[in-house]
Amino acid sequence: MIPLPLAPDAPQAPGQPYYDPNATGVPLFDTRGEGGRQLGRYFSIDDFARTGAKHFRFARIDERLVQCLDRVRESTGDAIDVLSAYRSFEYNESIRRRGESAASRSFHTSGSAADVRTATPVQQFAVAVYLECGCFTGLGIAPTFYHVDIRPSLVPPWGYSRTNSGRLAAARNVQRRMCGG
Repeated sequence: MIPLPLAPDAPQAPGQPYYDPNATGVPLFDTRGEGGRQLGRYFSIDDFARTGAKHFRFARIDERLVQCLDRVRESTGDAIDVLSAYRSFEYNESIRRRGESAASRSFHTSGSAADVRTATPVQQFAVAVYLECGCFTGLGIAPTFYHVDIRPSLVPPWGYSRTNSGRLAAARNVQRRMCGG
């Protein structure tokens, strides 16, 4: 259980700033003054209550994602830097309006996704993700980071612009071998 106060008064109805378009049930927390507190073994609230330099006072943080990344970090032995995790629905929509890449139902808005950087090679990272987090874990392969999300279904790893096709193929092969995807 994440030791944070809930944010019941934050606007969470459809279309409002803290709406969860995926209806995951991940609670919205009030993170004010809590940033440095540890979540799991390797990560803090600050790691999950932000996207890039944008910090959110109210944030959804999926405990399963924190545990997943803790186990992947432990399994690989390599540090994992969280580049981007939670983003409010309102912020996600502003990204979309600017024409930048953001899914309308991004798992970032549910607190169930993180973009991470690590020195772990793609094949080893994919093995750790599917072994430690399960087959219903989304894995995106970008040139300089990985996207990891907790979702309700199996989806093949995907690439972002300029993703090396060999790296993407390696991740897909791992998933097929481990999950039958």
